[in-house]
Amino acid sequence: MRQRSFQDFQETLESRRGRPTNGHVPSFVVDFCEGPAVSIGGEDPAFEIVSTSKEGNEALLSLDLLRWAEMYLCGQVDVRGDFDTAMASRSILSDFRPLLWAKHYTPRDWRPRCSINCCTLRPRSEAVRAVP
Repeated sequence: MRQRSFQDFQETLESRRGRPTNGHVPSFVVDFCEGPAVSIGGEDPAFEIVSTSKEGNEALLSLDLLRWAEMYLCGQVDVRGDFDTAMASRSILSDFRPLLWAKHYTPRDWRPRCSINCCTLRPRSEAVRAVP
């Protein structure tokens, strides 16, 4: 997967902010370490997301909320301003990946089981019955 640029990041978030399905998302600023501060919305920002390292920059550019959370807990990313509003704005801050979503929400019984020859998709109970 290619690295998203700062401009791609800003354009992606601006387009998502304008969608009616996302409701009202206030303006905010994403301040990258050793990079530009990207303003989303233009008016007085309600919050600011700040990266303090290169790893924080990479996490923010990925639009992967799990990576954002990990970097936040490690102190590589910080939120200044209204934290509740920042959390309410996460609908535009994440990058939807259908395959990862499907893997996460697929029942364990239907997840692929690998053998030496091939991978098959079958319920675990059926696999247990097949073993003599």
